[in-house]
Amino acid sequence: MKTEQSLRKTPVEPIATLPGHLGAAGIGATVDLRMPSRAAGIGTVYADVPPSVYGTFIACWTALIAVFWFTFAESPNAAFMVAISTAFGIMFFGVPIVMNRLGYRQPWSGPGLADFLRGKVQTLTGSINGFDAFVQITVVPVCLTIGAVVISFIIDLDRFPYVLH
Repeated sequence: MKTEQSLRKTPVEPIATLPGHLGAAGIGATVDLRMPSRAAGIGTVYADVPPSVYGTFIACWTALIAVFWFTFAESPNAAFMVAISTAFGIMFFGVPIVMNRLGYRQPWSGPGLADFLRGKVQTLTGSINGFDAFVQITVVPVCLTIGAVVISFIIDLDRFPYVLH
């Protein structure tokens, strides 16, 4: 049996395994998800997404909150609600980031964003393209931010109706 120290020192240990009925190897087998090296090339199946994808996700949510602040800062009641939402957002995104920074973690040695977008990502139901994974992760916050910008623009037009005349 391997100890925790020996697992940390061996770079070839699988990051995660899936039950055999989920993989192509058959019943009772496991699928090995290893972190590939940077020189692995196109078509590699990655077990995780790079931190820049998570950064894009958080940046979209930050932009959404900023649009809310610019739109509703005039009203004290609305600004209070946006402040509460901002506090919840900081807790929602901040707690996992702080826990990741405080706990044991290996330095990121995976692919860059360009390699990730050309490669594949392993999911529970099989592998998908890296670009498709990026779109699935970011589509909701991007669409919400675009919708909030449009709504903010409409609210600003309603506040100043004489601008268009």
